[in-house]
Amino acid sequence: DRLANLVLPNAMVEGQVDRIVEATLDAIYVAEPAMTEFETAYPGMRDALGAAMKPVIVFHARRYLPLQRAELSQLYQSRLTLDEASQIADFMAGPAMSKFTAAARANIEFKGIAKSLAAEKDATASDLRGDIGAAGGKAVATLTPAERQQIAAFMFSPLGIKLNSMRNEKLAIDTKWANFTDAEGERDIEAAIKTAMFEHVALTDPEMAKQLKAEMDKPDPGT
Repeated sequence: DRLANLVLPNAMVEGQVDRIVEATLDAIYVAEPAMTEFETAYPGMRDALGAAMKPVIVFHARRYLPLQRAELSQLYQSRLTLDEASQIADFMAGPAMSKFTAAARANIEFKGIAKSLAAEKDATASDLRGDIGAAGGKAVATLTPAERQQIAAFMFSPLGIKLNSMRNEKLAIDTKWANFTDAEGERDIEAAIKTAMFEHVALTDPEMAKQLKAEMDKPDPGT
């Protein structure tokens, strides 16, 4: 559990949600020309959508994170002894690895995941691997030669090799939770987006806002 908490700390949620939302909006604006037209007609729409989405997604990400962390803990329990998990946790909490993981989290842009989600497809393990790899490369550049050597020495040790052997299983867990949402989360995010669009348009065009709201409130014919 301690190791899973170090790998998936509560503190990472807000920063990662900020970048996920920004990357998702970037992808949506590329994929949907109508959104660019909306932005031209009602400048600031993108910022309004981002501001509305972020707190809702943070709330639900904090609901889901303990479930993801428990699944990761189960993986570690199935493959590591308590002593091995403790040694890895000590390494993860050390200054060199803490610096690396903080830099990696700060540099992950989620472009691969966002492109899939904007296309209404599940993100793939390949999407996540590409996003993580790009961030890891930037994070390595922040380390001193001594820090790089310390991390490499651990990763090439028997315990580091054993940890690395779980990489694909961990990636599968991360991919599952990158795609996860439930009915409550979907409902809240959809409501936040609709409200943000209506309120932003209403700032300069109340009549159009009424028409937009009436259109958005129509039942989905697919339900």
